[in-house]
Amino acid sequence: FVYVLELTTCTWSAIRTRGVAPDWRSFHAAVSHTSFLDGKDYLITFGGSSEHCEPLAGGHLADMRGYQLDLHDFKWQMGPAEDLPAPRLRFGVARYGRHLLVHGGHGNGLHQSVSRLNLHTLKWGRLKFSNAAPPLGASAFETGSPQAGIVVGGAQQTVLGPRILQRLVVLRLRDHLVEEDGALAPEESHIATGDDERGEADMAMTEVRLQIQTARGQRRVVSIPVSMLATLGSDQAGTGLLRLLQAVEDTDDADPGAPEP
Repeated sequence: FVYVLELTTCTWSAIRTRGVAPDWRSFHAAVSHTSFLDGKDYLITFGGSSEHCEPLAGGHLADMRGYQLDLHDFKWQMGPAEDLPAPRLRFGVARYGRHLLVHGGHGNGLHQSVSRLNLHTLKWGRLKFSNAAPPLGASAFETGSPQAGIVVGGAQQTVLGPRILQRLVVLRLRDHLVEEDGALAPEESHIATGDDERGEADMAMTEVRLQIQTARGQRRVVSIPVSMLATLGSDQAGTGLLRLLQAVEDTDDADPGAPEP
């Protein structure tokens, strides 16, 4: 069965379904659409984990076979198992014409490729680009939906925990009716983003904001490089750094017009 929310009364109801339904999914894709062929409404779902997952955890990856639910008679249809993209969770999905575009995600051995799912046949295919995607650092992945051909953000696993990436990737899709559309000039290449091939070295330049209490008892917010967090965690060096920050803040708080003692 599936749950249906009646928008006019804001009430939920459980509706029995027919056909081969997908199993439990977490961090999957679920997209509703109106078909260009018959004008009916459908729900498409695929991917994710077949386990109940906590928000920041993962689980066993389900395959990317598509399941379609007819929202008029609530009958499921299962797509073919051939040419499936790599299993993943926390991935981005956007509709483009009669296809769903799938980008990024968290999984094993994923590459920066874009796959497409035909909404009518539930068959998978790949999109080919004329240049390479901007590289990702080690242990990094993108999660944004390629809405309007734009993917924003991502995450990277670091020794200090997850780090949000500041990335903007534009996917320009070629018009197949125009032969030269999408072709690159000889001198053109991809433009690297701010996270291009820098990994841990780039992370050292990232600043974090901390709230400290000065020696005068006032609370202040200071910005320090993220690489200094490890120093704050040690006993002697961390205490010395904290005292230095407190002294600097006390100096900034002092009245510049007051005479020195």
